[in-house]
Amino acid sequence: PEWANESHRPGPGVATLDLQHDVAILAREPPDDSGAQSWNIAFDAVYPPSATQEQVFAGSVRDLVLGILDGRTCTIVAYGPSGTGQRHTLFGCADPDVDQRGILPRAFEVLHEGISSRVDAHVVVRASFLHLRSSRAIDLFTGAQVRLRHRGPGQPVSAEGLSTRAARCIGDLTACLSEGLSAHTQAGMDFGRSAKQATLVFTIMAEAHEAISSGGWRMRTGKLHVVKTIGCERTHSIQAFGDRGELNALERIVYVASRKGSVIPWRGSFLTLFLQDALTRGSVLFIMTCTLARLQFEETLRTVQFADWVRRARTQMDEIVVDEITHDQPEESFRAVVWAGCDSEPAGTDGGPR
Repeated sequence: PEWANESHRPGPGVATLDLQHDVAILAREPPDDSGAQSWNIAFDAVYPPSATQEQVFAGSVRDLVLGILDGRTCTIVAYGPSGTGQRHTLFGCADPDVDQRGILPRAFEVLHEGISSRVDAHVVVRASFLHLRSSRAIDLFTGAQVRLRHRGPGQPVSAEGLSTRAARCIGDLTACLSEGLSAHTQAGMDFGRSAKQATLVFTIMAEAHEAISSGGWRMRTGKLHVVKTIGCERTHSIQAFGDRGELNALERIVYVASRKGSVIPWRGSFLTLFLQDALTRGSVLFIMTCTLARLQFEETLRTVQFADWVRRARTQMDEIVVDEITHDQPEESFRAVVWAGCDSEPAGTDGGPR
């Protein structure tokens, strides 16, 4: 939702939502008589400022989370300008009066329910938490630096130095999330506010050992990556531009895929290499957080234009996937939803990553 000091302030354009057709409608109002520009961008789902955390989770996330118990890999990325609720959407906040649990705490509950319903399966759950900033990856559980190592052609990279924590109940996963967020906050206190401008990746790994009719066991391994990016707004600060490296690389991959490029630049950053297997072999959901405030029109436009790249990229990603469990995957692996509480070019022009 808009802040009180934003609601009546002027801006260069207007953003509205067509909830019936899941479309964001944006119109820039030029200062002269050169003619207005408008964009109509469709999403898999659109949520208004009044939407609750539960509505977003139930409408767009719940089924993805349950999929990891069937051996699927799922990635959820929150993308948008600073201050539009990425962290709140993913992690929530503690409020005794209002249910403000985010996607991850609700995912913990859904996983617990799913595991409890599988009477013929034994499921082992582990979690990890990464802090990425200025091309450095830090394990938020241990404080150790993490490096990537290639196993070989066609094999996913491994993260050396990344610890995992076993989780036997919802409380264990909640403790992992709380501990990691506390370490992330402490980094901001120790090294300045800019240290908090980091990309966070919380990963849940689930190994399901299921009894089969022949008398043996079958193991399926699924993963859920939950990614909070830094703010996508433009910056003129050299330090802030350096902090944007991980996000720039992710934007570049989506942009190249949306243009049906033959070479996807996965090596652009730690984040893109770490998530390469997940982005090409699994289901991916981008949650675009933005505001309808006129004052923030340009950032909102930039955000929904990126979402348009995501929707066009899904076909290209599907074409390069070779996956042993393709028959279990959704037909459209890349999805984009917008939750309005967010330098793009008008439709029909190139306008690549900034």
